[in-house]
Amino acid sequence: MGLAGIGLALGLVYSVYWQQLANGIETGVVDWFQQRRDEGWEARYGSVTVDGFPFSLRVTISGPQLTYPERWSWVGPPVVGEAAPWRPNDWILHAPGQHEGIVTIASLPLALVAQFGDARGRVIVSHGRMRHAEVMLENAHLRAATGDDAVTIGRLDIAVGKPTRESGSAGARTAGAPVDRPAPSLAASLGLTDLKLSESLTTPL
Repeated sequence: MGLAGIGLALGLVYSVYWQQLANGIETGVVDWFQQRRDEGWEARYGSVTVDGFPFSLRVTISGPQLTYPERWSWVGPPVVGEAAPWRPNDWILHAPGQHEGIVTIASLPLALVAQFGDARGRVIVSHGRMRHAEVMLENAHLRAATGDDAVTIGRLDIAVGKPTRESGSAGARTAGAPVDRPAPSLAASLGLTDLKLSESLTTPL
């Protein structure tokens, strides 16, 4: 077999590999929504598509809607996730645009509208479970659905994941002596810049 034949065979193998990944991703998204419905959620979407061949895996979920009964609901713009075929467990997510939600507080529903100039995140999955997640929101504008009072945020960063060996060490030290503490299952961080409130809004501070 010449070099051309070897190249053709490798290309065919890679094409099959990419298609199997794409099929698995589409099935995984559909199954995730079905699992939520089985748990009593309302979970809908318009369509799920996977493209990006040959050097990317790009999944687009149009018309996502999620409702956790008597707690909260969310309707968002299309959510796009991208990963390299050689790293299919490391995803970059994009969902800029308008998000609408309802949060139930003390049995009273509060409708909210959020507009994000940029909304992206990163999710790393290991053995079918999330190991690390990051969310970055820029130029956020939040308001109640029935009012004009708004909160604007220049940038909001959230990270949640498995703790590092240092932060998750059970042998924490106080005044040089080890203290036995259970290792945390998750570590989280939050960053907020350029928070602005409408003049009509007041705070207790």
